[in-house]
Amino acid sequence: MTPATDAADMREALVNRLIGSGHLHTPAVIDAFRTTERHQFLPGVDLKSAYKEDAVSIKVDEHGEMISCHFRTLDRRHPARTARCAAR
Repeated sequence: MTPATDAADMREALVNRLIGSGHLHTPAVIDAFRTTERHQFLPGVDLKSAYKEDAVSIKVDEHGEMISCHFRTLDRRHPARTARCAAR
């Protein structure tokens, strides 16, 4: 399988992963994920990072530590992943 390289393909791949993992199941929410161009809300973030299932750092301190971030997905099954952003 060839990795997705454009935003539409990456967005669809993310939606499919989230549906498959049980995170997305409501048709309206699935449609919102399919039609929202996440990378447009993350200036300066490359496409690959914008469509990963992890927090995106949007502000760092003088030491390069993340102090503010945007959640791509809410994942209650992986609290450590969300804690990296929430604890900052």
